[in-house]
Amino acid sequence: MKQKQPNQAGPLKASAISPAVLPKNPVPAKTSSMAGTCVIHASVKGQNISEGMKAAFSEISKELAKHGLGFHNIGFVQAQLRSMDDLAAFNASFAGALGGNKPAGYCVIKEEGMPPGASAKIFMLASEGKKEPITPESFPAPDGPFSYGILSGRKIYVSGQFSPEKSGFDMQAALAVENVKAVLKAGGASLQDVAEATFFCTDVVKFLERYDHFESIFPNWHVQINNVVQVSGLPLGADFGMSCVAEKPKGK
Repeated sequence: MKQKQPNQAGPLKASAISPAVLPKNPVPAKTSSMAGTCVIHASVKGQNISEGMKAAFSEISKELAKHGLGFHNIGFVQAQLRSMDDLAAFNASFAGALGGNKPAGYCVIKEEGMPPGASAKIFMLASEGKKEPITPESFPAPDGPFSYGILSGRKIYVSGQFSPEKSGFDMQAALAVENVKAVLKAGGASLQDVAEATFFCTDVVKFLERYDHFESIFPNWHVQINNVVQVSGLPLGADFGMSCVAEKPKGK
């Protein structure tokens, strides 16, 4: 996909994947409720990701049903993998299970915090109500099973934005931020409305060296929740990526 300069807010691929557990001795999906939202945690054990995904979706479907929900109610997915080699299998299984539903989300490569014997750790949010995909006018239709963003009520979930730009950390960060701004604008919001932002770096020191710059970009930096996560790899070979959750202003 052709990359545009930062001030042109060109599209970046958003990556997201979904829960999986190993068919043999599966780890059941765990759910909890949070302000009307069903929170699902699941993990993948073993080497066969595709088979694990099938078992996972069976368990997750049951858990969603307990809350009167289905896969079409999923608005956001995040996943942590041990290896980027598993990404394609996750994406394919996820797309097949959810059909036409395209939630927002992202995937990172990070071994720290992974359950023993697990190859992936997954987190999902589902709730009642319509899930509206967000695609800025300047962006092409998503070429995978995931949306650039999701509008759920007044909440906006922006998918992870990662750039294959090879000119360095600063250019990747600029492109990611511009794309996040474009998705928020298409959903009726702006950086002013961000409640939580997550930044992914293969070298967190580079982010910390530019802390003042990021602080100047976000109007509500000191009241929003900011997470900085060091990872061993990101989609598209990126060194920086970001995702966020915003609240659409009333009246828009």
